[in-house]
Amino acid sequence: MKKILLPLIVIIIFSSCTKTVQAPTQTYAVIGTIMPTDWVSTGTGGYAVSINIPDITQSVLNAGGVAVSISFDGGNTYEALPEVVNGIAYGTYYSYSTVNIDLFTATGSGSVYPPTSTILVKILVTTP
Repeated sequence: MKKILLPLIVIIIFSSCTKTVQAPTQTYAVIGTIMPTDWVSTGTGGYAVSINIPDITQSVLNAGGVAVSISFDGGNTYEALPEVVNGIAYGTYYSYSTVNIDLFTATGSGSVYPPTSTILVKILVTTP
């Protein structure tokens, strides 16, 4: 009797489970440039730049994702943010239609200046 009951209980338990199907996601890159004149003082010892990315929708904010990398050598290599490069801490945050990149001294004290060369930015947007 136990041999019959155990499989029956297992069948009943698994038949009451629901299956959730995850829709496929899509990730694509948006490439941009930051010119030396694009950096704006934060007023707190750092600098920031805002990049308009219309692909960052409410759907991406709710269930997708955004990853940002920067290149100082014309796209040969990229640094995923956040990252410290030559004593400067680069960070990123995003909101609806916007990616922000900021920089401060890595130690939190002293002066920092924005880059004097063009920086390439690769922004990966994952849609749900």
